Amino acid sequence: MSVKERILVVGNISKEFDHVQAYLPDWDCTAICLKEEGSEILRPLPPDAKMILVYAHKKEANTISICGHLRESPETKNVPLLLVVSRYNIAQSYPVRRMGNSGFVIGPFTQKELQDKIKELCKPS
Repeated sequence: MSVKERILVVGNISKEFDHVQAYLPDWDCTAICLKEEGSEILRPLPPDAKMILVYAHKKEANTISICGHLRESPETKNVPLLLVVSRYNIAQSYPVRRMGNSGFVIGPFTQKELQDKIKELCKPS
């Protein structure tokens, strides 16, 4: 049996986590909760993540703050970051993509769309 690679799912809503977990059965999904206002991560980040999936917050400043924290953290600064945005908030992805090693997917997404984006971001350069 092989060891599953870890993906961090950052967001406040458990149905988002359940959705990702159902779509990625070969990954070890770890939920990372946010403080009530949505601008700060509540728990320490595991050092062994292969990918980080962040659900965009309603407030763009919170999304940028969360992603900035992930980019500044020694445990996650080099981990690919995939931002989930709605089709009405694609602009939230622009400042995050400028942080490097990141991409976005428009939600709601299909299992194939999510898996393809992860493969794209995790491929060796």
